[in-house]
Amino acid sequence: MDNMLPLNAVSAVIIISGEIGTPENVWKGPDIPVVLRRPTLPSLESGILDDDYAKRPENFHRIDVLEPHPNPPFELPPAGNLSLHIRLGKMISEGRTGMLFDCECSIPCGNETLGYQIPPIVVKLATQYHSEDMTKEAIMYEGLQCLQGSVIPRCYGFFQFR
Repeated sequence: MDNMLPLNAVSAVIIISGEIGTPENVWKGPDIPVVLRRPTLPSLESGILDDDYAKRPENFHRIDVLEPHPNPPFELPPAGNLSLHIRLGKMISEGRTGMLFDCECSIPCGNETLGYQIPPIVVKLATQYHSEDMTKEAIMYEGLQCLQGSVIPRCYGFFQFR
């Protein structure tokens, strides 16, 4: 795609329709749009990803003390303020921490002049009590931005309902 949507271009996602849930328990789209905004994530250095397992002496390995490799050169443009309208489609998968949905995305009227191409996108929604797990996943994706689109899937952001 000529003008791929930058990873940091979207500041809000607006769910305008869709069905969320399993066949037994379905929530049918919002009566009014649901706006999800991009929060500021803690950095990897904050220790948020540290867990009790890694802190136990018997689990400490020499590799844990090696200096990390510097990230390869990778630069994003300045963060954008674009909103995406999303229509949730069929549920693709369900796991311990969330549900993955196919979706249709559109850029609201007035922003088409930016000329961004939106690739096929899926949406992952956290299940109840698992938003912290999704936060940690988003932090990992942010730390691996230079690999997105070639080694790992692109992540266009972590968004929360306020």
